[in-house]
Amino acid sequence: MANNNSANAKITDFGNAKSINTQANIHNGIFGRIPFLAPELFDPRKPDNIQHCMKTDIYSLGVIFWELSSGRPPFENQPHDFGLASRIFHGRRENTNYGTHEYRNLYIECWDADQDKRSDIDNVREMLKKFLNSNILPEVDASAINSEGTYSLFIDFKHVL
Repeated sequence: MANNNSANAKITDFGNAKSINTQANIHNGIFGRIPFLAPELFDPRKPDNIQHCMKTDIYSLGVIFWELSSGRPPFENQPHDFGLASRIFHGRRENTNYGTHEYRNLYIECWDADQDKRSDIDNVREMLKKFLNSNILPEVDASAINSEGTYSLFIDFKHVL
């Protein structure tokens, strides 16, 4: 995460910061952390048509929302390999018992297997505003900024379950 000095945190680098082929300035494969990648990126029927887009980013955002509410990384006890990619492609997601009903619905909608059914960013923004205005989200203790300037974020969702 990066801070732009206006109290806004920005999510950056899902593992592809060094994946660009500098000679041609193109990506030449799937890059990123497997648990955060949308299932269509693993589709073996479309190896040459793999494209990151807003809908693949929304999928990743849904996984991040799940991670924030569960307090742990997705698929933390499983190898991040072809097997996990295949399971994600075939519909495997983490347990959805975290967060309020409304919050669960948001991240489940974001990580839908059908990219056309995923929420758009305007809907995500409106839902988050609604959550903030109705106290659905808990207070966040963002006091954990380490000496390198990176953040360790912990949100205690116990009182909203």
